[in-house]
Amino acid sequence: LNAMVLGAVNPPMRQVAVMEEAEPSDKRLVMDAQGGDMMALEVLASRWWPSMRRWALVDLGNRPLAEEASQEALVRLVRFIGRWDPDRNIIGWWRILVRNCCHDIRRREERLVRLPWTQETPSIRPDRRLDMQRGAGRAMAAFSTLTPRQREAFDLCDCQGNTPKE
Repeated sequence: LNAMVLGAVNPPMRQVAVMEEAEPSDKRLVMDAQGGDMMALEVLASRWWPSMRRWALVDLGNRPLAEEASQEALVRLVRFIGRWDPDRNIIGWWRILVRNCCHDIRRREERLVRLPWTQETPSIRPDRRLDMQRGAGRAMAAFSTLTPRQREAFDLCDCQGNTPKE
């Protein structure tokens, strides 16, 4: 009787073959996107959007311009996905897309005079908003004094987890 009760509580273990579908690699997704798979393109864009935005911020040192550059880079990714060579490094190709967009925006900004950018956040108390704007302004001012190479080194160590030696 105890064996029956124990057997009901702890049924014998069965070996079940579980087929877990691993996430497709970036290379596979790009190849699928080249074949017209819009879902693969959507997965790529959502997977790499934060990195593309960060690369643009490192390059430009200005958040609104970095947002613009990373959006333009996504447009170019969609537009030129068919040109990617499977023998090339995917991440390097995306970084070049972002870098070229940053270069184009920087060149455009040199020709234009922009008004100061402010962002209103009504849900935050005015004194707290002022503190946040001042702190963000000081951080961005300090960040913008770095050279693009220094900003990239900062990004690689602080945001991507590489060691200074790497």
